[in-house]
Amino acid sequence: MDEPLACDKIGILRQGKLIMEDTPERILSIGQTQVSIEMEGQAVTETVADYQQELPRILSRYGLFKSVSRIRLKPATLEEVFVKLLRERMDDD
Repeated sequence: MDEPLACDKIGILRQGKLIMEDTPERILSIGQTQVSIEMEGQAVTETVADYQQELPRILSRYGLFKSVSRIRLKPATLEEVFVKLLRERMDDD
């Protein structure tokens, strides 16, 4: 579902009603990011809403030890945010 990322604005419809209309970037900001830190062969993963704000807190917990071999960020895809929005709106009905 990469095509909508090239658009200026996108709309999300549910049962014929517009439930959200905004830029792809703003819609993606609703999603969450998985932060994975690999240390000594084990990975610890946390899911956060705003990784730019939360990353310093997460890193301070683990420090920047030599045992930290990789930090990986996996932001939500547009498809994941789309499904999340549809599910939330279904719960509202």
